[in-house]
Amino acid sequence: SSVPDFPFHPKKCWDLKDDPLAMNEEKCILIFCELSDDIVQECVKEECVLAANELQLQNAKVNVFWICDPNEVSDCIRQSTCLSLTEDIQMILLDLPDDSTYYVPSQSINEDMLAQEIVKFYHSPGLKRRLA
Repeated sequence: SSVPDFPFHPKKCWDLKDDPLAMNEEKCILIFCELSDDIVQECVKEECVLAANELQLQNAKVNVFWICDPNEVSDCIRQSTCLSLTEDIQMILLDLPDDSTYYVPSQSINEDMLAQEIVKFYHSPGLKRRLA
């Protein structure tokens, strides 16, 4: 009998509310879609998994989180990064281990290519900022 998916690799993508403490351990890309409808949110989750798998293949040290429901943690992140709640899908790269820095994409996100956008953003995040 074979064991599926052996060797087991650490999970690199999940809903932020399931394990927010993981943000303290390594870089993370957060995808905010709280005001999107259920269909869009399901697509966001699928794209996040695709991006996380691609980044893992590239040995990137990053976790990918989605935020579909506003909660205390996501509200705190939005407040600390001055990211307003909008109907658009939003993305930030948060690097708490590196002196609480973060990055915001310089242009709007192409939702139809979200997985590629996440990977590209990881490699070229742009201007480094400090949490408020």
